[in-house]
Amino acid sequence: PRTLSGVVWNDADGDGAVDAGETGIAGVTLDILSGTTVVATVSTDAVGAYSVQGLAAGPYAVELTDDNGVLALQFLLTPA
Repeated sequence: PRTLSGVVWNDADGDGAVDAGETGIAGVTLDILSGTTVVATVSTDAVGAYSVQGLAAGPYAVELTDDNGVLALQFLLTPA
């Protein structure tokens, strides 16, 4: 079995790396896909991390679906 994990965070400087001061975003919904089939749906934890265990070997895609509306709320609350 394989494990797929990662972090959803506020990439303030847009460099694709988690830097000091860039915090994770909790409660974001993600679908894990094998081809076009959703094999798991997870939400990020308190520090923006997610993990799916027990996956068969093969390629997977992570699709940020945000069914909980967390990112819309983040952008709404971000000062201009």
